[in-house]
Amino acid sequence: GATLAAAGAASRATRKWLPAAAALGGLMTAFVYAQAIAAPIPLPARRDPTALQLAGWSHLATGVARAARADNARFVTGSSYAITAELAYALPPDITVIGVGERWRYFNLPGLMPSADRTGLLVEPQGRKPLTDEGFGPATPIGSIARQRDGRTIRVYDLYRIGLKSSAPVAIVKDAR
Repeated sequence: GATLAAAGAASRATRKWLPAAAALGGLMTAFVYAQAIAAPIPLPARRDPTALQLAGWSHLATGVARAARADNARFVTGSSYAITAELAYALPPDITVIGVGERWRYFNLPGLMPSADRTGLLVEPQGRKPLTDEGFGPATPIGSIARQRDGRTIRVYDLYRIGLKSSAPVAIVKDAR
């Protein structure tokens, strides 16, 4: 509201710049959308916020699915909400994705897992140690995989075989059954 009032109170001299300012804003918005969708300017991943947040999840999910099937994992999870949610969206329907930790109890998701299904795969950003206090048992490293866009690495993730403690708060984000 204050911005509109200020624009209305602007003098005649500043109003002549309004169309140019609107055009520049439109061009900048179009550039951001183009970069997010097609990445016409090959920015380094650490300097490209669209790549850091949006790109390469399907490539990562393909590698995670392959690793989960090879390891006979009953579920896949990530230690952060973002990783878990992206994997739930991108992984094939035959792979169960769970959320582990207290924050997941605020979602209206099923929360029971049979005790036989408590061994799975944890996807963790490289260089970060798995959080065993979240309800995970011992974590065994089984490899790593890169999230990529057009052959350029955005971020590398470590894969761990984990077991869930019986007391771990679990929410089934995507059920493969």
